[in-house]
Amino acid sequence: MNIKSAFPSSCATDPGDLPGFEMQTHNFLLLDGFTLMAFAGAVETPRLANHVAGRPMYRWEVLSFDGSPVMSSAQTLQAVAGAARPLTPRETLVVIGGAHDAAFAPPSRPLLDFRRRSHAHGVRMIALWTATRALAVAGVLCGQT
Repeated sequence: MNIKSAFPSSCATDPGDLPGFEMQTHNFLLLDGFTLMAFAGAVETPRLANHVAGRPMYRWEVLSFDGSPVMSSAQTLQAVAGAARPLTPRETLVVIGGAHDAAFAPPSRPLLDFRRRSHAHGVRMIALWTATRALAVAGVLCGQT
């Protein structure tokens, strides 16, 4: 049995079949000491959705603030596609923190400014693990539910 046959077509509408559907872009921004489990779950979700759909519906990039590889809480080094860049409101920024001591260090001024600019430009933001603290310090969670 393939995975597509496990889900009857009557369960839900394929988003790609909806009028005006555009491929979704997720930008995974890894913070120093990010948690591998949060990262794996986040990146596997759109990958699996593409697999089930049988076509690309989501694309993603793995980024760090400066474009350098990032050390996880498990002390593994994760390569990235590049540095954080200005995003559009059609993109989603997924900030991934971790349980490492570095996750509780005060965020750098350039990183705070990047988050604030992204928020001001209407970029959707998701925070995983201790990244919620980083977004709160940047002041972008005010009025959010």
